[in-house]
Amino acid sequence: MMKREHIRNIALTEDGSAVRIIDQTRLPGELRYIDLRTREAMFEAIYALRVRGAPAIGIFAAYALYVLSRDYGPEEYLDRLDADCAYLVSSRPTAVNLARQAERMRSLAHGMAGEDPAVITA
Repeated sequence: MMKREHIRNIALTEDGSAVRIIDQTRLPGELRYIDLRTREAMFEAIYALRVRGAPAIGIFAAYALYVLSRDYGPEEYLDRLDADCAYLVSSRPTAVNLARQAERMRSLAHGMAGEDPAVITA
């Protein structure tokens, strides 16, 4: 019997410092994973269709905002999160799941205003 390998098209890297995706622009000829660490790279991945499908884009948005928020300072946390949400959503303005997930992450963080950012990103 042939063993089946589970392929994850979106995941956090082991240390949580990047979002790892399958570059869907390379399929079906090549299976290539890329690690995204910057807001520009994340924007480009959505815009260039490296990540595709409404549910996948929503999941990607949540992971992306988690990765980006790890570098926010306590005083700037909500402002930077708001800016990164708007920036990512602008990569594909008609993507409902992208906007919905970004808003969920933003609302959750605003609901926890005053908490230590380390608690929010834990």
